[in-house]
Amino acid sequence: MQDKPQVCLGFDICYEWISLQFGVKEVGCLFFAKVGGGTYMQPLDSSSAVKVQVSAVENPEEASFFESYEAAHSMHDLSNLIAQKLGVKALPVRIDSQAKYGALSRGDGAIYLRFPHKGYREKIWDHATGCIVVTEAGGVVTDAAGQPLDFSKGKHLDVDTGIIVTNQKFVSQCKKAKSIDRLEDGDGRMMVGDERIEKIAYQYFSKLSTSQGRGDNRRLFSSILIHVTDDLNEFLRSRFKEEEIMATVRSMHPMKALGEDVNSYLPKILAYSWHMCFLVMRKAYDRVEWHLVEEIALKIGFGEALVKLVMRCVKFIKYSVVLNGVQRGQISPFQGTWAS
Repeated sequence: MQDKPQVCLGFDICYEWISLQFGVKEVGCLFFAKVGGGTYMQPLDSSSAVKVQVSAVENPEEASFFESYEAAHSMHDLSNLIAQKLGVKALPVRIDSQAKYGALSRGDGAIYLRFPHKGYREKIWDHATGCIVVTEAGGVVTDAAGQPLDFSKGKHLDVDTGIIVTNQKFVSQCKKAKSIDRLEDGDGRMMVGDERIEKIAYQYFSKLSTSQGRGDNRRLFSSILIHVTDDLNEFLRSRFKEEEIMATVRSMHPMKALGEDVNSYLPKILAYSWHMCFLVMRKAYDRVEWHLVEEIALKIGFGEALVKLVMRCVKFIKYSVVLNGVQRGQISPFQGTWAS
């Protein structure tokens, strides 16, 4: 029994324009593949289907690579930088649709690099068929960290790091080319080696979340008036409704959700009997210390029990530095920073 659903069968049609682009004379072709059965190309002129294989090129200087035609779908500058680090000499072939996977499966290209811009979410229908077509032809399809694509989590692929498609020879090289191999420290010195890079990254993010100490806030607090009424505090102490919890949890981004089974978390969530309120001062500050948030919340009239509950949630958060796909260290923040 499979732990997760996987793509078992795929069909990919490439019309005349893609065939002509690569100098192939047939009208067009159909690619089809099933798990364990290989990948076949059936020309649309009714001639016999033939089994195809990905490129066997081993020398990066002889390899060609694809990237998305639409700049909105992928960062071309990053793709070209990685290609240069690999030693690829050929100019990129920009191609979209499932045709790129068909072309890769028959060896028209050796590498496909796709690194989406922040906020862009990949759709499973853009990659599911192509994934099996390439893998059954002997290729490898992974995210930029080297993990297989997961098609079991709904309509989106949450691969913020990007997608790499290539043959068996270039997998490790592509992953290494995208990795961070040096960082500049606070004194302007370029440091290499995983331990040194990790130390620099850890120190940088630790500093961002380290408390600067308590200042004299009496003048600030003297100008703050109570705005939270007794009626509002009473409302905030009311119990959650199950439909409110379900609507909130289901609206979360998959990367931030509690888990795949929402219902299993309801008893834990319903145990808390207050709504959560967040004090947002984004317009004025790029970071806010937790103790200041707590003191202001009390000053404007929120109940002490509610404020303690919210601060428990806020202070519970811990961060790790993910370096080249590996989670390193743990940071307990004493202040929050606003994401740009």
